[in-house]
Amino acid sequence: MLEKIRQGFGYHHLRISDPVSSAIFFHREIKAFLKHYVRMGEPSVFGKVSKYYATIETNKWGALYLHGLMWLHGNTYLPTLLEDAYREEEEEYQRKIYKCIDDVFYEVGAKYAGAQ
Repeated sequence: MLEKIRQGFGYHHLRISDPVSSAIFFHREIKAFLKHYVRMGEPSVFGKVSKYYATIETNKWGALYLHGLMWLHGNTYLPTLLEDAYREEEEEYQRKIYKCIDDVFYEVGAKYAGAQ
């Protein structure tokens, strides 16, 4: 166990003492992720991604990490969401919306029900 701790300290020390290598490694990994998993404009594990946005930050140990958003092709068009949902021919779409709302608010409500 002590050896694992020592190795962990060595890893953090290396990352802090050589930030350029850490940045190069991070850049390579993110490029590979975007190329092989996100595959913008093509079918991917996420569906067809039409756009993405990401920001990179560091944690308190100096490690880089990424926050990102992906827009999926054909996703909901928000300006007409309510109009689309109220159409009579969109019964299945309405059912999915209600189920999603029920799932989200049930979970939140169940979590905080006893926290008064």
